[in-house]
Amino acid sequence: METFPITKEGYQSLKRELERLKKEERPRIIAEIERARAFGDL
Repeated sequence: METFPITKEGYQSLKRELERLKKEERPRIIAEIERARAFGDL
């Protein structure tokens, strides 16, 4: 596996993005899927 150097700031930025995806985007997508299931779309 190839590795890539990253700055502390870059690492922190990636960590923040991951947390945002886990805490904001994932729950929103789950809700959209539940709504689609309720309509029988899935």
